[in-house]
Amino acid sequence: MGITLKIDESINHDDSEDPQGNLVYGGYNMIKEYRNHSNAILIETGKDLDGLPIKEQLKGLKINLTDLQELIAIGGESLDHVMLLFAVSSEDVSKPKSEQDFTIILAGVNKEVIDGEDVYIIDKNNYMNKFSPCPSACPQNIDSLYT
Repeated sequence: MGITLKIDESINHDDSEDPQGNLVYGGYNMIKEYRNHSNAILIETGKDLDGLPIKEQLKGLKINLTDLQELIAIGGESLDHVMLLFAVSSEDVSKPKSEQDFTIILAGVNKEVIDGEDVYIIDKNNYMNKFSPCPSACPQNIDSLYT
């Protein structure tokens, strides 16, 4: 069973109603619901005494602003977007698929005009994988988002 990712472009801080009167959850409640979801993303955070993996819920990924600014600077004026890509962790590429863990990579996306059309191209020289996973590198107040 896989995880379905739905892009929600309507995130607000507070709950509100749409024009039809339906409740639209704000960012706070969306985060809180993830925390209580049985299919939340788990990451390995260590090993137990038997050598078996200890898995905890991934609460988020933190990125250093300087690293992000470097990615943007490398892209220069043609950089139009930064794209979040899903990938297999580098140390797991040669393992059987059932043993592989995933990671996230940021990539610069450049906008070019080709034959009068805007075309977006991933800059293959402008990748970054410097995320700090939470629970191991969480902001001090992270748990307040889930209560």
